[in-house]
Amino acid sequence: MTARKTVRHVLSVAIRIDDHFIGEPIGDELDVRFDTFLLPTQVRGGSRRRHEDGTYRFIDLEDGPHQLEVDSTDDRWMMLAPLPTIVAPLAQPSPPLAIEAWPTPLQSTPLGMTSVRGKLVGTPAATIARRIEFDVDTVDSGHHTQSSSLAEFLFLFPGRLELDADNLVPLSLRVIGGGVTGGEIVDGENHTPFSGAAFRVVPGRETRVRFHVT
Repeated sequence: MTARKTVRHVLSVAIRIDDHFIGEPIGDELDVRFDTFLLPTQVRGGSRRRHEDGTYRFIDLEDGPHQLEVDSTDDRWMMLAPLPTIVAPLAQPSPPLAIEAWPTPLQSTPLGMTSVRGKLVGTPAATIARRIEFDVDTVDSGHHTQSSSLAEFLFLFPGRLELDADNLVPLSLRVIGGGVTGGEIVDGENHTPFSGAAFRVVPGRETRVRFHVT
């Protein structure tokens, strides 16, 4: 009778992709790999590679440097920060290495969350691939994103927000490298104009806004 050999695999690193705004693992499965062709392990009994805790687990990586690559096949997520190169073996392969991803304009706003779905209007140089920041009242939100090739963006405001006397959220847009001269809040056929970078939105819902940028 032939004895069975047990093969033990060693965890090299676990990668977790978090939503930049919410700070929690992204529920969508992304294409996460090292060096173009090194894929994470599949979940036992299935074909998915994202585990229930949001991690992508790599085993038995060869010693040496490995470049992380992350892609969203449906273009609903984007990477704005440079992705790291890890050097195997890691002294501590767990806890997981957390990487941030940003929702693109193709993503939906989570139910009950305040958000701005924006469109920058101006020259391509002033509106495309621009860093987007917001103040809530007069305080930096602590988040940022980037406008798309169509000069669009989605910006989420998680958590409790300060409201003004009218129970609205006062916001002010910053487009890094450009100036905001005004805009209009778009609600169906209704357009409510405003001057400058400051405007107000209803909390707990998505607001569509066109911004004029120079």
